[in-house]
Amino acid sequence: MHTNLELLIVLSMALIVPILMGRFKIDNVPVPVAEILIGIVLGKGVLNIVQMTPTLNQLSSLGLMILLFLSGMEVDLSIFKRRTKVEKKEESFFKMPLGMALMVIVSISLLAFGYSVILSYFNIFSEVLFATILFSTMTIGMMLVALKDKKIEYTKYGQTILLIAILGVVVPLIEITFYMTFKGARGAILWLFPLVFIVALLLLNVKKIHQFFEKIDKSTTQLDIRLAFFLIIVLVTIAEKTGVENILGCFLAGLVMKSLNPSDETKEKLTSIGYGFFIPIFFISTGLKLDLKSLVSDPNTLILIPIFFFGFMLTRLLVVPILMQRYSFRQALAGMMLTTTTITLIVPNVTLGQSANIIDAKQGGAFILAAVITTIVDPILFSKIYPQKKQAN
Repeated sequence: MHTNLELLIVLSMALIVPILMGRFKIDNVPVPVAEILIGIVLGKGVLNIVQMTPTLNQLSSLGLMILLFLSGMEVDLSIFKRRTKVEKKEESFFKMPLGMALMVIVSISLLAFGYSVILSYFNIFSEVLFATILFSTMTIGMMLVALKDKKIEYTKYGQTILLIAILGVVVPLIEITFYMTFKGARGAILWLFPLVFIVALLLLNVKKIHQFFEKIDKSTTQLDIRLAFFLIIVLVTIAEKTGVENILGCFLAGLVMKSLNPSDETKEKLTSIGYGFFIPIFFISTGLKLDLKSLVSDPNTLILIPIFFFGFMLTRLLVVPILMQRYSFRQALAGMMLTTTTITLIVPNVTLGQSANIIDAKQGGAFILAAVITTIVDPILFSKIYPQKKQAN
């Protein structure tokens, strides 16, 4: 099939899916979930109508990059400011969004390690540290979309969940970089690792340049948008050169852009570019890449899928009591469901593991399918469980 026709079908689905969901009032299913499902149906997993092409691959990668960039822009940077003595007396650090997010990540990592040890003991999966990293990962894009759908991304609850998602991406990225280096799957570039963070900090000081851009910006130049993509490419390039996954560079670029205090118009333009074109291609392509037939046709893979899916759920159990320090039980349970969504890092990490002979094709396929199930099911559960009436904070 011609490349342009493949792209036309994907873009048609990106247009039709939200229209149909609105027409039939399907409110409890996030649009990205429906896009992943339609990708699975159209791809080699079911009908095999659309194949991934170089063009779709490139647009999908750019969609993921922009999604992570926009996620960085959603972070309220005031959360990281040093608290005053009065604020410390009024509320414990561990009841604040950042404190709770840190506790959640530590609890998930510990439970993931424990579950991985059990899998190793029963000879289900021998690489304990690699499994721990996989079970700890999250999908920040899907979590952000779910928060946006509820219009709670800027509440303290939303910022808490978003910070958990950020750490659920950044921490496993750092862990997989070190793990693969020590395994010999990457070059010895650990000494360059901090460079991407150093450059991000240096770029935080370009506020004067951004203010100058705002004075001379015209509709034909769109300097604010050019600056955004410049930041993405700079940090992605550095991340790749230092052996880090490029999505970390994208997220840091979003934080840098956020620090520049872009206007609402700039935010709206970037959001329109991302969610209007590139990001739907990423979600649909995620479904297209999943070979459902081959995965479910292998009995050994079928046995592993519920085991890995249960692992993703079990490792989040302590999220509920941690969030209940500040939020209601339903909010805490909904938050736990949302933190279980994971697909963004699973696919590249599994690919790395297979190339280094750490994980075989059956195990990798089971991990991917279990992650896809969490990404499809858990946002729906979040939408149903989260209180319909707006709650403070």
